[in-house]
Amino acid sequence: MKISDGTRTYLERKRALGLAYDSVEFALRAFCRFTGDVPLEEVTTRHVLDFLNSRNSSTGTWRAKYRILRQFFEFSADRGTMPALLMPQGRLPDHQRFHSLIYTHTEIRAMIHATRGNQRNPLCAVNEETLRTVLLVLYGTGATTGEIFKLKCEDVDLKRRVMSVCGDRIVQPRQIPISNDVRSLLQKYLRSKERRIFGGAYVFVSTSGSPLRDHWMVNNFVRLRTRSGIMRFDATYRIPQMRDLRSTFAVHRIAAWIKEGADLNRMLPALSAYMGLSGVTAIERYLSLTPERFKNELNKLSPQKGRKHWRDDPALMKFIAEL
Repeated sequence: MKISDGTRTYLERKRALGLAYDSVEFALRAFCRFTGDVPLEEVTTRHVLDFLNSRNSSTGTWRAKYRILRQFFEFSADRGTMPALLMPQGRLPDHQRFHSLIYTHTEIRAMIHATRGNQRNPLCAVNEETLRTVLLVLYGTGATTGEIFKLKCEDVDLKRRVMSVCGDRIVQPRQIPISNDVRSLLQKYLRSKERRIFGGAYVFVSTSGSPLRDHWMVNNFVRLRTRSGIMRFDATYRIPQMRDLRSTFAVHRIAAWIKEGADLNRMLPALSAYMGLSGVTAIERYLSLTPERFKNELNKLSPQKGRKHWRDDPALMKFIAEL
């Protein structure tokens, strides 16, 4: 049995159990293209290692691909379609501090402006208005990409200005208020000619009317980022990604509160709950990404003049712990 046949069998079995496995399919097909569609019994440890190291991927991405391949090979070996394969040594977790990229307002405007020329190819699975709206909703709500791609029409109440997001194994499901700008954006998109043609349960759909897929959006965003001229070259070289809009939302919100003189001891726990993070420590990682000019204000996040710090408020800590 060749890799492509094994992949097809594996995906059919998993999807029969109700699993989507879109990202798994993308990774396995990439492995098949990289090695060539050879018989499964000819796959070696060297094939796997060369594939995993073929791109300058983050530790998280490397380990995710490693896990996908390991589970696929174990499935195939259990069914006798290939011998047991000795996987290469796994990469250790990256224990460095939280890394994310924060887009400037100029970069966000450049990306939004570039969506027009980015989607001119008639073969694009995502049209200009869909890509533009997804980017603005991500930046305007701080939701994860998975939450936005899975968003259904029934999850959006434009009259009450609230949106229900599903969460995942890390981010809590929640109902969040949306701004007037985001409401108008969604209203305009849902009423657009392209969107009304397809209808369907999901808010954002492809040019064929099907729900968005991760790899479609990733490919479109890579092209958009290149067209916008957005690059990063620093000691931790990290490629800008669509999911960085969530971090950008958090940091821009914190920076705006500092400018407004808001009490961060009250606002940070609220931001944590809004973003579906479990506990207040999760939101603190965004503080390290805040512009240097705000460091003095952030250093003041401690008890002073008889005022309690949020850490010292038992009722608040209990509420946050139960989120």
